[in-house]
Amino acid sequence: MSGIFISYRREDSGGHAGRLFDRLRDHFGKKRVFMDVTRIEPGEDFVEAIDRAVGSCDVLLAVIGRQWLTCTDETGRRRLDNPNDLLRVETATALKRNVRVVPVLVQGAKTPSTEALPKDLKRLTRRQAVELRDTRWDADIADLITILEKILSSELPTKREARSEQVLAQSDLSIVKPSTQRPKTKKQMRSVAREDQRKTVVKISGFRTLGIIVGLVAVAVVGLILFHSLPTKIIESVTEPKPMMQRSSSELETTLKGHDSVVYALAALPDGRLASGSADTTIKIWNLRTGQLVTTLIKHHGEVSVLAALPDGRLASGDKDEDTIIIWNLTTGQAETTLKGADLWVNALAALPNGRLASGSGAVISSPNKTIKIWNLKTGQAEETLTGLENSVTALVSLPDNRLASGSGKTITIWNLKTGQNEATLTGHAEEIEALAVLPDGRLASGSWDRTIKIWNLKTGQAKATLTGHAEGIFALAVLPDGRLASGSKDRTIKIWNLKTGQAEETLRTQGYVYALAVLPNGRLASGLGNSTVTIWAIGTTP
Repeated sequence: MSGIFISYRREDSGGHAGRLFDRLRDHFGKKRVFMDVTRIEPGEDFVEAIDRAVGSCDVLLAVIGRQWLTCTDETGRRRLDNPNDLLRVETATALKRNVRVVPVLVQGAKTPSTEALPKDLKRLTRRQAVELRDTRWDADIADLITILEKILSSELPTKREARSEQVLAQSDLSIVKPSTQRPKTKKQMRSVAREDQRKTVVKISGFRTLGIIVGLVAVAVVGLILFHSLPTKIIESVTEPKPMMQRSSSELETTLKGHDSVVYALAALPDGRLASGSADTTIKIWNLRTGQLVTTLIKHHGEVSVLAALPDGRLASGDKDEDTIIIWNLTTGQAETTLKGADLWVNALAALPNGRLASGSGAVISSPNKTIKIWNLKTGQAEETLTGLENSVTALVSLPDNRLASGSGKTITIWNLKTGQNEATLTGHAEEIEALAVLPDGRLASGSWDRTIKIWNLKTGQAKATLTGHAEGIFALAVLPDGRLASGSKDRTIKIWNLKTGQAEETLRTQGYVYALAVLPNGRLASGLGNSTVTIWAIGTTP
């Protein structure tokens, strides 16, 4: 489990830790960033499990908020005073094993004093802290990523070598140097001489190889020049054969700029406008005819992670810091209703028939509340809570016949909203599901971190096709008016899929991770990117 371990207390800094996890996971990859020890089997010694998990990481980030020191249990006892407190065990284990521990201060918190800490945590005060400020979140995260890249660099000592008591402020990272001890015996001297001779041969061989390569490159350049000097008719006779299916290509139409951070969510509005939600905590409404910003909606305190256009013209939004969903009146630009009790970190929203809304929650790994709530938008109350999920809900989509599909971990669950029961569970993805989309023929598409898209027959519960081609995880799916499927990925591309052939007809390259997609009128497609922009594409048609 080599990588970064994030230690935090949910009631102190759950939202900030979730935002930090999300950003680091996007940068370093999901297999190198961890939150909590989640696989402690019944009867297993949790201290030993934490020791294995934390000890195998390169760095532990101790997220410290304003209540980190003072959080109490149900008896009123300070949690840090309990030797079995999980957060205390995590941090103490890292300090004991000389894992690099970086205090990460959020909410304006200060580094705890030595006197305020239990004995096994006192060394924490000797570790240089970094601060993540809400007003400079992106800049502070960028600085932290730079530091972590140095820590995780292959130039650093491996875990098998003793870690020194370095502090984060040191600019010169130690590098393990080869031994300079001189050979003492004749046998050792002969061995060194043979090794030096071998290295010399390798160097000479390398120079010869380099000379051959340079010669081949020169020949290729001369050949290319002669080739371009041939008559036009000859050149035409050796061009690549044209693809079997001729179609106009897609083009970048415009780029909308205005957000200060990642654009996580998009929603096409009934009046032809577009809403975008960002890690900068704002929602922006765009006039697609002019490409101009109409208004900015401000009320969220955390990263706006999801949007849903409602049939009555209103907009629903959720963020990663609070357990609330906001319903916006887009005529006035005001927050009309706030739905409270959605559980921390709203990951998914889906508009349902009869004036209802589904929300999926749970911090990516750690939240105990991995639930789906069904809201009555007239009363503002949650009518039902769907439970029994082992992982956080990352995707929702409304299905015909009063059903709902949810993506949670590696599985898709089909819910009967009349009974509130799990009707079917679809399995087949190797990693977490991030996106769902209903196809015109009633099938379901799912996109995953495993870099694949699966097409499901909901009657049989079987995956009928698996689309491959993306180089990284898939974050977004959207169904085009002609029945083709668009997918957005961490590999910074959008692919347009022909579902009859299972092939990607076109690949659109972007300047950032593609977190969101939305289908617009007139065959256009909007994409929300990691570089803080929204791009509008004119999608080519297939004759």
